[in-house]
Amino acid sequence: MRRRLRRKLACVIACLLALASIGSGAAGTNVGGQSRRVELSRQDRVTVRGLACTPYGVGIESMAPALRWSYGGKFTPVIEVSLRCAPHDRVDGLPSHYNVECRRDADRPDRAWQCLGWKAILVPTPIGDIAIEPGPYSDDFATRTVRAALDTSRFQHEVHTALPSGCRLASNWDGSGQELAELSCASGHRFLFSFWCPQGDCPRLMTVTPPGL
Repeated sequence: MRRRLRRKLACVIACLLALASIGSGAAGTNVGGQSRRVELSRQDRVTVRGLACTPYGVGIESMAPALRWSYGGKFTPVIEVSLRCAPHDRVDGLPSHYNVECRRDADRPDRAWQCLGWKAILVPTPIGDIAIEPGPYSDDFATRTVRAALDTSRFQHEVHTALPSGCRLASNWDGSGQELAELSCASGHRFLFSFWCPQGDCPRLMTVTPPGL
């Protein structure tokens, strides 16, 4: 009886080890973040162009190709289209516009297109006009954040590489309840700014995360 139990236990352990090795090998085959171009139907193009910038009372300045993205090695059924609306205002003498993303589930033709827009402004700097989406912040705060990044003596290589690619501000919080602002750029860099500035010069650039991390 004991021998049979030992054999069964050994068999179970061997099976578990085999499954673990298969699982660890399969995990390395997942490929994510790839995109595939999708041809929109004429009706979809008309619908997207009619929805994207209408809420802002302007037309469309540019429309990127429709894409499907892969996650976990498989392409999702969601189709995404990025658009740029014509300028609707001026900030510091430079045009302000909305960046819009429209999406629809291709497997659910009954689902309508959904579009969401983010305001974008241009900030004049010594290295050129920097495009930034203020997110939950004011235009003035977004402008001060860009200029704070350029004025600091830290991370200047990363700053000069990232800012020209275009960036977006988002709110963040640390464990102590201190509000932080994260500046994410199309280059893949992420910069963390602190609102707490007892010695002035707010906001303060705290850290930078390079692309891929």
